[in-house]
Amino acid sequence: MNIIQKAWHNTATLGGIAAACACAYLKEFTVKQTERVIGLAATQASGMRNQFGTETKPLHAGLAAEQAYSSVRFIEFGLSSSRESLDGENGFLNLYGADEHQADLLTSDWGHSWRITSPGLWFKVYPFCSAAFHAADATFELLTQSNVQVENIQRIEVIFPPGGDAALVNKCPKNTDEGRFSVEYVVALILIKKSVSLDDFNQGTIGADIRALMDKINRRHDPDITASRRSAPKGRFTIVRLFQEDGEVLEARVDAPTGSPQKPLKLSQLEQKLRDSCDETQFENIKKAVNELSSVEQLTNLLKALY
Repeated sequence: MNIIQKAWHNTATLGGIAAACACAYLKEFTVKQTERVIGLAATQASGMRNQFGTETKPLHAGLAAEQAYSSVRFIEFGLSSSRESLDGENGFLNLYGADEHQADLLTSDWGHSWRITSPGLWFKVYPFCSAAFHAADATFELLTQSNVQVENIQRIEVIFPPGGDAALVNKCPKNTDEGRFSVEYVVALILIKKSVSLDDFNQGTIGADIRALMDKINRRHDPDITASRRSAPKGRFTIVRLFQEDGEVLEARVDAPTGSPQKPLKLSQLEQKLRDSCDETQFENIKKAVNELSSVEQLTNLLKALY
């Protein structure tokens, strides 16, 4: 049984350790210092998936960054820490794993293909859980295929591979904040509003029209459907199928959603994403700083200066 099946949230459980490694590299730590930073970050590992649908879930990313930063600073100040916190006796792998751990997997194919280059970065274009991105894209595609009339929809099927909707924990969200982890809310919202925005997921009341359409949506898992070789994440897909009152059935399938490495955002979309996330002054300053970077070395120097 892995940590995902045990309901840990990897962003917090592993994120602090990964970020600590990155910070140690950036600070040019020795092997001994890096081992101690990893140990300090590992002992702070946390993050439970039952926080999905609450404001604490996105906080996990901030806590992971905080763990990394504080771990590095503590080690710089001379705090001691175990140097065998991952694969040592009573280390992270033994503590969090249910089966015998295989430490060699940590370094298998090390550097053969860094994830940042292959498959590449994934930019989240929507303000909700990425497990619903495929369904969102499929629903938008349906709106372009036909003149869908909400009042003529009899029922809706959303089809996943087994486990593909594990993170979408709310089938009947109580509010729009819980709707971040509800494919029912996302699909109904898009069909009615023809758009999504951050305001649609800020602890508001779910409208009666959206709630009524959500009641017509059912999830289904089909192990016999083969995912595309270019699916993102690997093995994922989502099919949204609309059954209309006149007997017509409309269907759209997405294996790689917008923003994934297989379907990257255009520069204009990236700029709009940034603009939506900060005020105009911050947007212009960040855009200028990024446009002036011409090498990895310059980026490293910028990060060191910010650190």
